Parts: sequence; structure tokens; C-alpha cells
Amino acid sequence: MPRWPRKRIFQTVLKVAIFIVSIQMILMIVFSSKRLPDQQSGSQRKNGAPQRVWPAMKKRIPLNYKEAVKLYNAAWALRNKRPKDCVKPVFSKHDLPRVALASYPGSGNTWVRHLVQQATGIVTGSEYLDMGLSSAGMIGEGYNGSNAIMIKTHEFGADKRKGFDKAVLIIRNPYDAMMSEFHRRQGGHLGHAKSKHFTDGTTWPEYIRFEAKRWLMFNLDWLHLFEKPLMVLAYSDLLKNTHDTVVRLTKFLNISVTEERIQCVLENSQGKFQRYARKVIDFDPYNKSMRRKIDAYLNITNIALNVRKAELDARHSFDGVQTL
Repeated sequence: MPRWPRKRIFQTVLKVAIFIVSIQMILMIVFSSKRLPDQQSGSQRKNGAPQRVWPAMKKRIPLNYKEAVKLYNAAWALRNKRPKDCVKPVFSKHDLPRVALASYPGSGNTWVRHLVQQATGIVTGSEYLDMGLSSAGMIGEGYNGSNAIMIKTHEFGADKRKGFDKAVLIIRNPYDAMMSEFHRRQGGHLGHAKSKHFTDGTTWPEYIRFEAKRWLMFNLDWLHLFEKPLMVLAYSDLLKNTHDTVVRLTKFLNISVTEERIQCVLENSQGKFQRYARKVIDFDPYNKSMRRKIDAYLNITNIALNVRKAELDARHSFDGVQTL
């Protein structure tokens, strides 16, 4: 069973952080102890006494910086209010079937991993090593062995599917999925793209041109070419009825979970990985040409889902399939 030297890494990072903060405090004390003449550049009066104004503070702080500080403070406050984890996930002591948690990026893969880990107490793995997720508590990052209950993947194709015994396919409306992934690429897991990313150059149009087709090909590949047990999870179902979706997931994974544990999961359903809502743009970034193409891909996928559902369990999240 894999062991990671997380404690040693944490101790080293903490020591470095303490050293940097100590140096900053010493510098602040040294510079603030110097007396400044009344008319010296970089000083101002408050209640008749000269006060230090650091050069960087003379300039007007950009609005987006102020907003970032507010958002950070709000996010930190909300994070501290969240309930504690129901359980600390661990690697399974025995081999498990290799279950793919397959999704186009931005479809809620990390959210589902959090729900499954809290419900089952078993680590979920990933074919990728995301240090942001790893530092936030996803200890299975970079691990794709049989001691994890599910393996995250954004890949498709025969070589990618053949190593799995079962699969859960998450499908999200392409407009929402592509927007979520664009925010992640431009602003990180919890950040957002800026308005200029949608309007400057060809970044946004080229992104949509390539990713819309990738969204379609990914879902069709797993739907029609994965011949082993498959559960299709609509992201809209997860939003509307998290309780029943988590229950269906645990049954598909052959893990017994008490109702008490499910209720605990629901109390901390978002975990540490939610991107907080923020209005970044006040216009529709999708032009008519983009919408025609995406709508056509969405219709094709809905037809494919209805064809495939005859071969799968009726409860494998096909409710409301036409509203992807």
C-alpha cells in the first residue's frame, strides 16, 4: 500500500514560511523605527502626526485586487464554517476493481470524488498529479492502482478504457462544463477567468472550437465503446438530488453505507473544492455560430444516451437526460 511523506513535506514548508515571515517582520520594524520629517516624500499627516506611506500604497489599488481580497476573505470564512470531514479517507487494504471516474474536464469529477471518499472512507485515485488538489486533501493524486475505489480520468480511446473493470461517466451540459474548465485554466481550481480572456485575441474562440468537439467525442466514446458495467451520472441529477445520487454511486461500487453517513456527507457536500460564484462578464461569450455547433453536439449526445439506456440499468441516472 503506498505511503506518502506528507508530514515531512508539511514540516519543511512550514519552516520556510516561518523564516520568510520572520524576515518580513524584522524589516518592517527596522524601517518603521526611522523618524520621517513632515515634508518628506512618502509621508502624510493624520491627526497632526506624520505617518509612513509605503511607495506601493501611493498608487491606486486596482479594483480587481480589492475584489480578490474580499473574495479570499469570504472564502476563508466560509471554509472555516464548514463541518469537519465525516471520515479521513484511507487506501483500501485489499485490491478493488478498477473503476474509472470518467468525465470531460469541468463536469464535477473532483466533487464526485469528495462525495465518494466521504461516503465510503476509501481514497479515490487519479491518472494525474495535481499539486493543488493534493495539498487540499486529495491524497490519491497521481495514484491509479487497485487500492483506490475510483480513478479519475479525462481521457478516452481504446488504450485508456481497457484497464478498467467498471466505469462511472459524468456528463454535464457542455456550456457549463466548458465554461468551468475555462475558468480553471485561466484562474485555477477556485479562481475565475478575467473579462479580457473572453475578448482579447483568439483564446476563447479557439478554445470553444476545439473543446466542443472534444466534449462530444469523449462522451460518445465512453457511452458506446466501453462494454463493461457502466453508470451514467448526469451532473444535473447530482445537483437536484445529491442524496439519491450518492446512494446509487455506493451501490454501483458495492459499498454498504449507513443513512447516518449519507446525512453527514450532505452536510459537507461541497468540501474544499467549490469555486465560489462570481460574475466575471456582463455579456454572452457564445456567439450564434458557437451555439449552433454546441447545440448540435448536445442533441447528438442526448440521442446516444437514449439509445444506450436500453442496455443499462434504468436507474443509472438517466432521469432528465434531455436537460444535459
